[in-house]
Amino acid sequence: MKFGLGLSVQHLPEEPQAVRFREHVEQVRLARAVGFSSVWASQHYLSDPFTYFQPIPTLARIAAEARGMILGTGVLLLPLHHPVEIAEQLATLDVIADGRLIFGVGLGYRDVENQALGQDPRDRVARLVEGLEAVERLWSGEPVDYDGRHFKLRSARISMRPMQSPRPPIWLAANSDAGVRRAARLRTPTRPWRHSSASSSSFAQRAVSSDGLRPSRRR
Repeated sequence: MKFGLGLSVQHLPEEPQAVRFREHVEQVRLARAVGFSSVWASQHYLSDPFTYFQPIPTLARIAAEARGMILGTGVLLLPLHHPVEIAEQLATLDVIADGRLIFGVGLGYRDVENQALGQDPRDRVARLVEGLEAVERLWSGEPVDYDGRHFKLRSARISMRPMQSPRPPIWLAANSDAGVRRAARLRTPTRPWRHSSASSSSFAQRAVSSDGLRPSRRR
């Protein structure tokens, strides 16, 4: 059995934020010393009245203290982002982490985030699916043409490929039974959330069977 550390990156605003971050660094040092295998950082925007350390810069700093540990975004809200930005940022982070990154991704659910970033929450699923497709293609390092409803690319080629080949593992958060089925259709492992009423494996098996898919050999 392996254990991972999920950093609690939300804090009270009156607390000294630099001190709180140094405590996270020390947490990771201790977790590594006692045998934890991974460390995770989540994402939210506009978390007022609390502060919130964003996951990509947090994990980039933590990487120096987490030698040998997996680093994971747990989870990054992909529908709020453009796939070129995420492909570039996470490829860089994978190199910093010496090829030990897991790309944990989810839909998000907070209206305040969607409104502030100009996104219709009804488009979350479509933006997630298109974003994952585009990121995976971009990580090949080859020029990418993509013609989706939300994202369009013409001969787009990222400046740095991930260290892992063919790409970092992608884990999809599932907060409902429909989310677990979606992960199965996309052939990604799930990061089950507490509200899902059935196990990831059972839903993955049923979704693969009903959709006529076969287990992918891709990571």
